[in-house]
Amino acid sequence: MYEIRFCKISEEEKLLNFLKENWKEDHIFIKNKELFRWQHLDRINNRINFVVAENKNDGEFDAILGFIPFKQYDKNLKNNDLWYAIWKIKKEKTLGKIRGIDLLFFVEDKLNLNSSAGIGMSKYSVKSFTQNGFTMGKLSHYYLLNESLCEYKIAKIPLNSSLSHTPYRNTNTTIRELYNISELESIKELYKPYKSPAFIKNKYLNHPVYSYKLYGIYCFNKLLSVLVTRKISILDRSCIRIIDIYGRLNKVGNISAQLQEILKKENAEYIDCYNYGIDEQIFTTLGFLKKEHDNNIIIPNYFEPFEQKNIEIICGHKGNYDEYVFFKGDSDQDRPNI
Repeated sequence: MYEIRFCKISEEEKLLNFLKENWKEDHIFIKNKELFRWQHLDRINNRINFVVAENKNDGEFDAILGFIPFKQYDKNLKNNDLWYAIWKIKKEKTLGKIRGIDLLFFVEDKLNLNSSAGIGMSKYSVKSFTQNGFTMGKLSHYYLLNESLCEYKIAKIPLNSSLSHTPYRNTNTTIRELYNISELESIKELYKPYKSPAFIKNKYLNHPVYSYKLYGIYCFNKLLSVLVTRKISILDRSCIRIIDIYGRLNKVGNISAQLQEILKKENAEYIDCYNYGIDEQIFTTLGFLKKEHDNNIIIPNYFEPFEQKNIEIICGHKGNYDEYVFFKGDSDQDRPNI
């Protein structure tokens, strides 16, 4: 017999022990409880944002499903949206006794959701999400190389690649670092599910481990969109990753020259962005190239530890929206791993 319920705050150690024994002995949450609490502790609802299946015979957790409400970062958001996170079943004990999908059903039954989604899904979980009505897809990967460099160490760029072009300068558009989060309040055209200036501040600027930088895209000094970025240094080189974007890009136009200036200033090999839900032509217009999986170019995604290989990110969503947009920063995808 199992009781499926939300995890109690008093069960933090029990949950972390489950991760240690069934996921990874040195999982980052075990080493950094501050990070764990920042992402999953819900004091408003007096719980840890995990669903657990407790075995009534021995009192142990035999399955868990983590979730991250958007309201974790802004309690005043009107809509009730969430991402799913860690999903694990203790298979040697539960085979034929409990289904992982039952934990997802519990979330949907107990929370009045506008949308739910997962990103970074394993291929094994795709079937379960599909059967539960999720629209499945893959994030596209876009990048722009620093054209002042002739060799790359983080990225792998074949010598015969024809990727250079003269950056186009849209003289009406500027990109500059943004420090005043209240400026985001002027942006009204947003992607769905809706985020907010407070969400951006709490999820990124108040992150307990990583440091993020905001770049505002201005046209005639009007703020159109904001790039949430994180610089990664490795192999005596660096790259810039666009982790999230606040504000629609359809009115921005080509910004390749402005991005090249940032790349040169930061001495970064490239700037990249994972996305699902925005038309490819938008990124092409901005000046990005799309990473294709049938060539020899590598734009890495794993840095902790570093792996110089391309990574496919699977995503899925369901809910009330006529669109759904994913970025690399959604759910726990831009979380420390070591």
